[in-house]
Amino acid sequence: MQLTRDHIDTLYRKILLRAPEAEQAYEYFLENFKTVQEAQDFLLSSPEFQANQSRGDTERKALQLYQMDRGPMSIQFAVDSTDLENLKHTFRNLRETAGLSEPYHHEMPDGRFFVRPFRITEHDFWATGLPRIEKLLKELKMSEADLPENPDILEIGCGVGRLSFYLANQAGHLDAADWSEPHLNIARERSKRFMTETLRFLDIDSQANQLKQEYDLICTGDGFWHLPPVLMRDCLSGQLRRLKSGGTAYLTLPVFIKDYSYETLSWINDPGKASDRHPLPQEVLLSVIAESGLTVKSLLETRDFFQDQPIFYNTVIAVRG
Repeated sequence: MQLTRDHIDTLYRKILLRAPEAEQAYEYFLENFKTVQEAQDFLLSSPEFQANQSRGDTERKALQLYQMDRGPMSIQFAVDSTDLENLKHTFRNLRETAGLSEPYHHEMPDGRFFVRPFRITEHDFWATGLPRIEKLLKELKMSEADLPENPDILEIGCGVGRLSFYLANQAGHLDAADWSEPHLNIARERSKRFMTETLRFLDIDSQANQLKQEYDLICTGDGFWHLPPVLMRDCLSGQLRRLKSGGTAYLTLPVFIKDYSYETLSWINDPGKASDRHPLPQEVLLSVIAESGLTVKSLLETRDFFQDQPIFYNTVIAVRG
């Protein structure tokens, strides 16, 4: 059977359980393989597929645990005001240091898992934002989200704006917010190329007074996943109040990481890496949504691996009635 783009997309999702990493992946397959069987054989022999296979038992065990009791995870949510401020300060320093040294590190694919011999270029990197926004739009449409033609959008945790520039094409106005000034500066510099007045990159804390009071759509960006659980919960609680009546929240975040443990003072003393991902347990996520006066319209569970650990994600679409 003659190979097409649709075949490539299907093979990636069935074998590697993800979308192609960039437009160049499609081009490579179409240039080098004529049939579906050839492309399939190539993916089945890829390092990424072999790595996934070798972790299969761990993945099945994690899935069973997750389906049964969402454990084992140990997360301390109780924190006093002093420790909360120290936590915010530590996280901001960690993220800003990463923004100055490795601003793309948490979003760049692991070289071990490339299915063809190329290193990701800057163009490849920015292109990876488009499939994410296409997925967002598709799922909003499927959930029958009632958005106006030119919605006001808030993106929480925008990082360098990998998603923001594509999301801005769907917005009447987009505020992309983050905690790291170095990340935001990269995004602001890139935004000069587009000369758009509908996109702003804002510090979610120091420029909070510039955020709109109400938005039609609030969504999470890639940077949101790097917040410790306490800050993730508090940020959602604070920002979801900005959702208009009839507005929609589109929230994608980890809800389970096998053997994950978190305690605030321990994390402040040893925060690990800025690239670490943190989960917000599903019951906490749904509680924050309910306390914010929103109703869940759809919930999609997916799973992935990060640093050899199985991670389960929730994508929740919720509305304010």
